[in-house]
Amino acid sequence: MGTYSLFTLSPPPRSPAGDKTIHNIGKRPFIRQKTNVRIAYDTPPEKVERAPEVIRQLLDNHEGMEEKHPPRVFLNDFLENSINILIIYWYHPPDYWQFCAFHEQVCLGIIKQFTAGQVASVSRDMSPTPFREFLFARSCWV
Repeated sequence: MGTYSLFTLSPPPRSPAGDKTIHNIGKRPFIRQKTNVRIAYDTPPEKVERAPEVIRQLLDNHEGMEEKHPPRVFLNDFLENSINILIIYWYHPPDYWQFCAFHEQVCLGIIKQFTAGQVASVSRDMSPTPFREFLFARSCWV
């Protein structure tokens, strides 16, 4: 017989899925969001430095936050045509539609702050972006 933990189910041996792990997302304790924001290289250093701070402020003590899972926001990479900001946050409880409404507000808040000119210039990089990354020059992809 298979074994069960909080949100991982192991199927019984010799079943077609016997060597696979099945994740029961209905039992997950939270929803984790990972998003990347790209900013242009010609952005002044003060604004590059301010960009993660603004995003941290938007996520500070956010709806659905638990202390053991604080949001993480960092400048984390120099891409071919832009500087990358990595954003990771967790949403509790794992209610998908509440999470979607909250994430929409986060995206809109970032767009408002960035387009107000107080923060970094958005990247004009038109290279393909992986799913769940958004590039302000195009739109917000969630």
